[in-house]
Amino acid sequence: DVREKCAIESNVKEVVRWMPFLNNRQKIRKIFQKQILKNKTTIVGNHNVEELEYLTAKECCDKLMAEKMKTVYEKARYTEEEITSEDVKTMKAVLK
Repeated sequence: DVREKCAIESNVKEVVRWMPFLNNRQKIRKIFQKQILKNKTTIVGNHNVEELEYLTAKECCDKLMAEKMKTVYEKARYTEEEITSEDVKTMKAVLK
């Protein structure tokens, strides 16, 4: 399970409704997915949007030039380190 699947038909209201019940690691992953979907045309250009499912987090962030977002996401996704609320705040700050 190397790649994060971004549901193309995601419902933003559904994500917002469940955010308070998620742990910090899950919050970062949801924020990442939302950002990738928001910038899908920047990432895949004129190609098929379904290509998002085959890109790694590194490939997506490189196209968005979002090094900090990649760092926080990879920490949450691939390490066993504790994810703090500061990490969630950092991820949210990257989106602004």
